[in-house]
Amino acid sequence: MQAPAASRGSPHGGLITAMQNAPFRYRSQICGARERKMGELIRLQPAEHILHDRKVIEALYNSLGQPAADQLIMRALQELSQNMAALRRQIRRQELRDLATGLRKLRLMAENLGMVSLAQVALDAKLCLERGDGTGFAATWSRLMRLSARSLSPDPGSAGLSR
Repeated sequence: MQAPAASRGSPHGGLITAMQNAPFRYRSQICGARERKMGELIRLQPAEHILHDRKVIEALYNSLGQPAADQLIMRALQELSQNMAALRRQIRRQELRDLATGLRKLRLMAENLGMVSLAQVALDAKLCLERGDGTGFAATWSRLMRLSARSLSPDPGSAGLSR
C-alpha cells in the first residue's frame, strides 16, 4: 500500500501510514506510549512558558536607579496582585459588568512590568469576554490564573526571562 500524499516525502510518513493502518489498541505502542486501561485517569498538568521582557525592567533601573526602581517594581507587583485578587472575586461572584475594564488594567500593568505572557493572555481573556465566548473565556481565564500564579511567585526559577 502506498503512503497517503500528505505523508510522502515526510520524515514521519512511515509512522503516519503505520498508525492509519494499525488496529486502535496498537496505536499507542507505535508512538511509544504505554497502553492504558479503560477507566484509568490521567491528570493533565499544563505547563506555561512565561515570557518576560528584560528591557523594560532594565530601562526602569537605568532611568530611576536601583532604590527607586526597586520600590516602583515592588509597588507595581503588589498592585498587579491586588488587581488579580479583585478579578478572581468578580469571577467567583459572577459579576461580569466591569471585568473587561479590570482585564484591560491588568494587561497594561503587566506590559509596564515587561510581563509579556501575562499581558497577552489578559488581552485574550478580555476579547473572549467581549465576544461572548464563554468556553473560550473559561479556558483563557484558567490560563491567566496559572500564568499569574507563576509570574507573581517569589521563586525566581518559576518564571523564565527571555527576549
